[in-house]
Amino acid sequence: MTEYLRTTPQQHPTRRTWRALTGLCVLAASLTACGANSGATSSSARQTALLNAGLKAQQDHQLAAAVADYLQVLKLDRSNRAAWYDLGVVAQDQGYPTNAEHDYRQAVAADPHYVPALYNLATVVAATSPSAAVGLYQEVIALAPRNAAAHFNLGLAEESVGNITGGQAQIAQAIKLQPSLASRVPSATGAQG
Repeated sequence: MTEYLRTTPQQHPTRRTWRALTGLCVLAASLTACGANSGATSSSARQTALLNAGLKAQQDHQLAAAVADYLQVLKLDRSNRAAWYDLGVVAQDQGYPTNAEHDYRQAVAADPHYVPALYNLATVVAATSPSAAVGLYQEVIALAPRNAAAHFNLGLAEESVGNITGGQAQIAQAIKLQPSLASRVPSATGAQG
């Protein structure tokens, strides 16, 4: 079985935390300037606190607590892409690909440009439908052309559907972007950096 590279919240917590805090500060400033009530601000602050608590619990391998935090976020905002994504990561890590696919699809529905969810959705889908994964990885690369892991996984998926030349080209591009990926090239694959 081909092993696809994945992303996890642990690979992006600092960026997500800063993005959430920056977004919260901008939101708070806008609401204050517009004279809006503090209900929306407190809801955003609560969501951010719950997401951070969920990430901490997930990092500490307290998955039930993490899931509970993410579900609380979704009670406040059904379209919270980060909560859906993080639920997907937990489901995928626990070996529930159908649940993970559902959660990643919800994250993508909330934000079609959310690269981590698109990427992990492709890794889940690749196991049962490599041709569908090809399309998803192409979407990721369109949004993040320097994503070496997406090029690598696209190459593997292309090869698995019979496009050996295209697959090798994608793997070569991945190695060009991130030379350490050369060690991950399956022996049957002829792509070299």
